[in-house]
Amino acid sequence: MISQGFVQESGLGTVLKDAYVGAGSMKLFPTNVWTSINQSRVYFRSDDETRTKMSGQLLVTNMFDTTGVDSLIPWHTGEYELDQLHPNSGVCPRMNEVSDAAYASDTYVSEIASSLVVSMDMDLDSILGADYWDWYTVMDCFETTVCTGRDIPDGTTEIPMTDTLFNSTIAQAEYIWAYRALYNNSWWSKLAMGQTVYFIRERMNAAITANSATPATDDALQFVLYSAHDTTVMPLLAALFGEQWDGLWAGYGSLMSFELYNSSSVGDEYYFRIVYN
Repeated sequence: MISQGFVQESGLGTVLKDAYVGAGSMKLFPTNVWTSINQSRVYFRSDDETRTKMSGQLLVTNMFDTTGVDSLIPWHTGEYELDQLHPNSGVCPRMNEVSDAAYASDTYVSEIASSLVVSMDMDLDSILGADYWDWYTVMDCFETTVCTGRDIPDGTTEIPMTDTLFNSTIAQAEYIWAYRALYNNSWWSKLAMGQTVYFIRERMNAAITANSATPATDDALQFVLYSAHDTTVMPLLAALFGEQWDGLWAGYGSLMSFELYNSSSVGDEYYFRIVYN
């Protein structure tokens, strides 16, 4: 995790504290003091990658006051190779078939073979080295470089790295990723995020059941945190919103909030909303 990410995740914790902690009917917790809340109604989850664990733990320690806590705070992880908190074709091989179909489609083949993309590909080969980059990793390489104040290779007098080439590279990488994510009614994205959305839905249903019981019970989760990847956020957006998603790469510290509300005026109806950044 870069230092900017440390600051961003800490800031997200403060944002969520302001939104969900304090007095009022729209708050989840009256206090953020960890030892004063019902810890059985809070659930923290990430895969076992260091950066996702750190991101989530930074958020939590800024949302909740954990100073003086002398016991461990439960943190649930999934083994990365088997986890479905990110798109994992090792667990769902069908994703590979859909990916192949997307990238073999006439629309994609025509775009990737266009003179503009072929020329850009050749320029990047010249600047970065033909065997040292690809369209899947160039986004990470470029963004982590410029966001930490380092220089992108200048290129040569004949083929310089210009702002236009840099921005076009980012846009092309976004197009390639978003094309697959949205292909055929977001098929790949729905396969990728199916399990995650299932658990989100089931936890919302459990909260509705607990609140609708007579008398209401307090055994449902109030706050669930998933700490994942940009490559989790993007297919989740594509799966849920389809073409309404703008197709842009999820920035550092991106946040999706799923909020459940019960109506105060329409009987037992419930509503939810999704807030992105």
